[in-house]
Amino acid sequence: MLKILLTGTSIAALAAPLAAQTVIDDERTTPVVTSELANGAGDDLVIEDDGSIELDSGTAVTIDTDNDVENDGEITVTDDDGANGILVSGDRAANIVNSGTITIDETFMPEDDDDDGDLDGPFAVGANRAGIRVDGALEGNIEHTGEIVVEGEDSFGIVIEGPLDGTLRHDGETSVLGDRSVGVSAQDISGDVRLAGEIEAVGEDARGAEFLGNIDGALVIQGEISATGYRATEAPDDTSDLDADDLLQGGSAVSIEGDVAQGIIFAVAPANTDPDDADEDDDGIPDAEEGSAEITSFGSAPAVSLGSAANDITISAGDATGDDFAIIIDGEISGQGVYEGVDAAGMQIGGFGAVVTIEEGMQVNGTIEAIARDASATALRVGQANLLPVVQVSLPELENTGTIEARAVGEDAETATAIAIESGSNLPILRNSGTINAVTANDEGSATAIVDRSGSLG
Repeated sequence: MLKILLTGTSIAALAAPLAAQTVIDDERTTPVVTSELANGAGDDLVIEDDGSIELDSGTAVTIDTDNDVENDGEITVTDDDGANGILVSGDRAANIVNSGTITIDETFMPEDDDDDGDLDGPFAVGANRAGIRVDGALEGNIEHTGEIVVEGEDSFGIVIEGPLDGTLRHDGETSVLGDRSVGVSAQDISGDVRLAGEIEAVGEDARGAEFLGNIDGALVIQGEISATGYRATEAPDDTSDLDADDLLQGGSAVSIEGDVAQGIIFAVAPANTDPDDADEDDDGIPDAEEGSAEITSFGSAPAVSLGSAANDITISAGDATGDDFAIIIDGEISGQGVYEGVDAAGMQIGGFGAVVTIEEGMQVNGTIEAIARDASATALRVGQANLLPVVQVSLPELENTGTIEARAVGEDAETATAIAIESGSNLPILRNSGTINAVTANDEGSATAIVDRSGSLG
C-alpha cells in the first residue's frame, strides 16, 4: 500500500526537511519509479521496516528524478541478470539511505559433482547485478547501515559508475559472491568516504572495495574487508582432493587507484579515556559502535593495492591523518596465501605502471603482514621488481611503531621479506621503533627484514 506521510523527517543528515514523501509499509511485488509517485509529479520514497518490494526480475526502485530514497525494509530480486535493488538512472540530485536489507540473488546452488567432499563449478551463474547502482553523476550522499547480499558474476554490492558530489558512508554489511564481483566500487568522489562494518567478496578476481577515481575528501577504513577466490579460507589437512575451482585467486581486499586529497587512515576504535564522553574522537559515531580496520586477502593478491596502470596518483595528508602523514595504518592488513605454493602479499604500493606519490609519507602503528606456505611472502612492497628503473613510487618517509612481518612457513618455504623497496622507488627515510621481522621455516629459504633495490634508502 502506498500512502503519503506528512512529516518533517529527513532521510539523510544533509537532506532538507521533506514536506511530503511516499511511504511503503506493506508487501509489494511491483517495481517503484520515483517519477511515477505523487500522481506523476515525482516524490521522495521511504520503505518502512515493515515494508518490502519483492520481484522476479528488473529493478526494485528506480530514481529517475531529483528525489531521495530511504530503505528501512526489504528489497529482493531473484534470478535475473542485470537486476538492481536501487538504481539511480541518469544524472540526479538525491540522497540514498539503506538501513534495511537488499538481496539480489539466485536459486543456483553448486553441487559436489565428483563426490570428493567439496562443491564444484562456479560460485554463481547470473551476472551484472547490483544492490545499489548509480549509472550517472549523483549530487548527494549514499549511506548504507543495513545489509546487502548480491550473487552473480561481474556484480556489485554498491557501484557508483559516475562522479559522486557528496559523501559515501558504509557502516553495514555487504557480501558479494561471483567471479569479478566487487563489494563497493566508486569513481570520483568530492566528499569523504568511510568504510566500516563488513565487506566480503568471494570469487575469482573478486575485490572487496575499489576506488577507481579521485577522492577529494578523506578515506577512512574502519571495518572488516576481505577478498578471496577460495571456497574455504582454511586449508584442510588433506588437500589432494581439491579441484582447480577450489583454488581460484581473488583480487585485493582494498584497491585505491586515484588521488586522495585528505589522507587515508586504516583506523581502530578510540580508546576509552573518558567514561563520560561516548564519542571521544568527535566523528559523530558512538565509540562503542566503532570497529577496527581488518583488511585480508586470502590468496596471492595484495590485501591493499595502491596505484594505477594508467594514471599517476597522489596521496596527501589532511583531515583523516591530522596533516602528519598521508597514510596512517592503525589497524591490520594481512595477505594470506593459505594453500601450498601460493605467494602472499600484505600491501603493494605502486609498480602497476603509473607513478604513486605519497606526499607526507606513511606511518604504521598497527600491523602489515604476509603469510605464505611453501611459497614467498612479502609484507610491504614499494614498487615492483623487474621493472625499468624509472620513478615508480615517491614515499619520503616510512615510520613504523607497529609490526611489519613476513612469514614463509612449510617444508618448502621460500622467501620472506618484510619490506621490499624496488628499483625506481624513492624512500630516503625509514624510522623504526616497532618490529620489522621476516621468518622462513626452510633452511634453504631466505628471510630479509629490509631489502633496498632502489639505492634511495639513507
